[in-house]
Amino acid sequence: MTTGVRRRAESGCYHVTLRGNGKQIIFEDDGDRRRFLTYLARLPEHDVAIMAWCLMSNHVHLVLEDAGDALSGEMQRLASSYAHYFNKRYGRSGHVFETRFKSQAIEDDAYLLAAVRYVHLNPVAAGVGAPDTYPWSSYRSYIGLEDAGAVPVSVSAVLELLDGVAGFREFHAQRIPGKNLRFDDPDDVSLDDVVAIARAVVEPFGCASASDAKALPKAERDRCIRALRRHGLSVKDISRLTGVSEPTVYRILRVAE
Repeated sequence: MTTGVRRRAESGCYHVTLRGNGKQIIFEDDGDRRRFLTYLARLPEHDVAIMAWCLMSNHVHLVLEDAGDALSGEMQRLASSYAHYFNKRYGRSGHVFETRFKSQAIEDDAYLLAAVRYVHLNPVAAGVGAPDTYPWSSYRSYIGLEDAGAVPVSVSAVLELLDGVAGFREFHAQRIPGKNLRFDDPDDVSLDDVVAIARAVVEPFGCASASDAKALPKAERDRCIRALRRHGLSVKDISRLTGVSEPTVYRILRVAE
């Protein structure tokens, strides 16, 4: 498995994504999820602290702090261990994950908080559960509840920045500020990610979801579409989520230029 820490973060913190090869399902049941968490829980033994995690059906989001330079090797170990288990259990062969993990350097406290919140709100964006009831993320560890995998999560830095558990809950209730969510590589973005980003971007326009943008007054609609594009959504995704035709989206973006 080729690994890919794109650039070294001075903070040592990264938002890391592992995706199923060809967007395939990587967790068939809770047994698979628990096995993955068993491997994940070993990272702190190798100087990689876990600040946040979330398991979705075909991808994993992590916020990790690499105290030394162990991240690439440990991510390779994590992915290889789980792939070996998964293939053996289901009588398969070949890649379980994409051939490289994705990572984004986190350089300041604001982005750290946004990344942690983004990871924890993935289930909300996908419509599979509220963060405090969804068992397959680290959110419950932050609020003093047991998570599904007993993963050792380093919560102190984030809780200190947010003045404790009450501030943590309030911060997550604010949803996701779109300005912190753009991905440099479109391959990083799953449908869950696109929906979460779009929802955060359209919220200031008074829209509950991207599909509401089509009904906005024309000038507002156009500004909303330009904002979606600025935050990394493709024309195809903008059209699919808003219901505005691709030719119209292209026209709006050309006028903006």
